[in-house]
Amino acid sequence: MLNTDPVPLPGWLHTLLSPPPRTAAPVVPLSSRAGRRPGYADAALRNEAANVANAAEGTRNWTLTRAARALGRFVADGRLGRAEVEDALKGAAEQAGLPARDAAATITSALDWSIAHNPAGDAA
Repeated sequence: MLNTDPVPLPGWLHTLLSPPPRTAAPVVPLSSRAGRRPGYADAALRNEAANVANAAEGTRNWTLTRAARALGRFVADGRLGRAEVEDALKGAAEQAGLPARDAAATITSALDWSIAHNPAGDAA
């Protein structure tokens, strides 16, 4: 057993090991359809995107899956457009630090599942 103090971590290694700084939650632009749909669909889109963007490491992928499944109900009945949901969640996932390829696969899978399990008219 050595009785010496540990060597300080080099600055370059500390930089590599540190997570990227978080920025504010994304502003989700509303599509031109926003005025013709219930306000709660817009609120759900904004809130779910913020949840994903601010998810803690270790929960980011599950948060993204849950958000896509929740929003998929509104895609199934036409209250939100699929492309709009995908774009908002991809931006939020990128902000959270998820790789774009992984995020896209998660979003597609979760939306497909939600749409299949929430036929039009069942989003209430």
